[in-house]
Amino acid sequence: MVVEGEWLAEGREAEVFVLPDGTVLKLMRDPGDADRVAREAAALRVLAAGGYPAPTLMGTTTVDGRPGLVTTRVHGTDMLSALERRPQSVFRAADAMGALHAAMHDRVAPADLPDLHDVVRDRVAAAGALDVVLRHRVLGLLASLPHGDRLCHYDLHLGNVLADPAAPVVIDWGDASRGAPVADVARTTVLHRFARLPPGAPTVARVLAPVGRRVIMARYRRAYGAAAGRVDEALLERWVLVVAAGRLSEPVPGDHAALLRHVRRNVDRLAPAGRTA
Repeated sequence: MVVEGEWLAEGREAEVFVLPDGTVLKLMRDPGDADRVAREAAALRVLAAGGYPAPTLMGTTTVDGRPGLVTTRVHGTDMLSALERRPQSVFRAADAMGALHAAMHDRVAPADLPDLHDVVRDRVAAAGALDVVLRHRVLGLLASLPHGDRLCHYDLHLGNVLADPAAPVVIDWGDASRGAPVADVARTTVLHRFARLPPGAPTVARVLAPVGRRVIMARYRRAYGAAAGRVDEALLERWVLVVAAGRLSEPVPGDHAALLRHVRRNVDRLAPAGRTA
């Protein structure tokens, strides 16, 4: 079956089409991703009720066995792409991301979203780069960390914030879950701290990337703290280690060496051998 609409964009997990009525269809590639569509739909319903800047859910659908989500179309360029063209916008972009994340965590997550603890535990368990002992220690550390009931995006980075002409909008809620805000902050920290530039990136980008990451995270954390209050740094550090370990199960091989190095260097300090899962 051919989608009756104009192809707009694509990513690793989905294709995006503009439908004749102007709405947008996000069509998953994997027929088994119905749960991700359901999670995104659940999050968007809660966000709409509170007026949070996110696409408006119009409904869900299935095309040739592939699950899809229909939303209003949001115009604008994601902040990561905008930053590549206008590096001077780094401060505004990081500030916006921090404020948006804090406002998100004001919302109680719907009960049908998965517990973030379960999401992270499954990813750590699937991380083949972790040996049995290291995995056991990371899972033991995870078991000691707090649960929560806040709405978490679990994939918030500058590429998932659209610089809409009126106001920034957060997209791609397929990893939405229910958990502690500090865990979601840890995920954003890991995504920005350990992501590697793709092969062929300009030399100047490679040289400036480490500085850019530090600036982004400093401004993001300042804006988040101003809106949500101080984050417990020791707790955040433990969550970063667990989230980094879980990311080793994700299809981002360019990031794996740095992630694994971080876990190995910090596990003795943050996850003593006496802890059990």
